[in-house]
Amino acid sequence: MSKKDSVLIVSTQENFFVNGIEFKLKSFGFEGIYVPTDFETIMEYSDKADLIIYYMDEHVYEHIKLHSLFKDMVMVQKKQLILIGERSEYEAVTRDVSDKYILKWFERPFDMIELMNLVGAYFRGETEVDVSQKHILIIDDDVTYMEMLKNWLKDEYLVTLTPSAVKALPYLQRKRMDLVLLDYEMPDMSGPEFLKQLHAAPVNNDIPVMFLTGHGDKESVLNALGQKPAAYMLKTIDNKTLHKKLGSFFNALKSQQKKEE
Repeated sequence: MSKKDSVLIVSTQENFFVNGIEFKLKSFGFEGIYVPTDFETIMEYSDKADLIIYYMDEHVYEHIKLHSLFKDMVMVQKKQLILIGERSEYEAVTRDVSDKYILKWFERPFDMIELMNLVGAYFRGETEVDVSQKHILIIDDDVTYMEMLKNWLKDEYLVTLTPSAVKALPYLQRKRMDLVLLDYEMPDMSGPEFLKQLHAAPVNNDIPVMFLTGHGDKESVLNALGQKPAAYMLKTIDNKTLHKKLGSFFNALKSQQKKEE
C-alpha cells in the first residue's frame, strides 16, 4: 500500500486492542503499521505514513521525549495525530502537544467504527488540523518581558526576540514575519519611526505591526492608534487575553485573504 493508505499505530506493545485496530483498518482498505514507543524506531518509520494513531497506556508519563517528537512531526512535518486513551493519559500528552494540533481524541472504551470513519475522512481530504505556524517577532528592550511573552506563545507560534528596533529592520529584509509585536517606546528608535521605515520597503509593506505600550490613558492610546498599526496592546495584558487577541487577529486576516482570492 502507498503512504496515502497507511497509518502508523504507536503503542507500548502490540496488544489485543492494537491488533483490533490493525484488523479493522485492513477491512476498510487501509494498512496499519505497528510501531513501538521507541524514539529511534518511530523516526525510522516516520516516512511510511502521515497519519498517526497513538494508543496510550499507563506508560504515557514516561514518554515526554516521545511527545516532543510528536509535536515536531505534527508542526514541522505536517503529520496528523489521533489519540486513544484515558483522560489522564490525554492530559499528559497535551501538556507537550497542544490539543489544537490533535485531529481527535478517543476516550476508552471507544467506537471503532467512528475511528474508521475519521481515518476514511482524513484520506479523502475531508478533515485535517491546520498546523501552519505563524512567526512572530517581538521587539522590546525589556528582555525579561520579552521572555515572558515568548514562554506564553511558544507552544502555538514561532517566536523570535530582539531588544533593538534598529537591528530588527535589516533582519526583516531577510526573514519574513507574520506579525511584529513592538514596544511603542524603544530607546533606539520610536515605534512610529520603526513602522514608517518598515513599510517604506516594498518587501515589508504588508507586515502587520502591533504596538505594545505601558500607557493606557486616552491620549497615549490615540497617539498609538494615530500611527495606524494593526492593533495595540497594553503591556499589562494577560496570557489568555493575548492568545485570544492574536487568534482573532490571524483569523480575521485569513478571512480577508480568502475574500481577496
